[in-house]
Amino acid sequence: MIAAALLLLNPLLPLTHVPLLKVRELYERLLDRTQHVKVWASYAAFEASKDVPDGTGSVGVGGGLTAARAIYRRAYEALKV
Repeated sequence: MIAAALLLLNPLLPLTHVPLLKVRELYERLLDRTQHVKVWASYAAFEASKDVPDGTGSVGVGGGLTAARAIYRRAYEALKV
């Protein structure tokens, strides 16, 4: 839980001990409480960081850029006035 809380402060921390689904669940719970733009941006940055080459020639180990785009779309819809 501490690692997941630290992730909110820096979404680029290595995630060797935090399952990705738990991190996503934490972001979703936080978005239930607040719709702050920094939470949306951090969530999208986290997802985008999962779309990096893993050294085997394949790209992506998680959500990736497609998931980040979907989060930005959700943020736009939630925050537009």
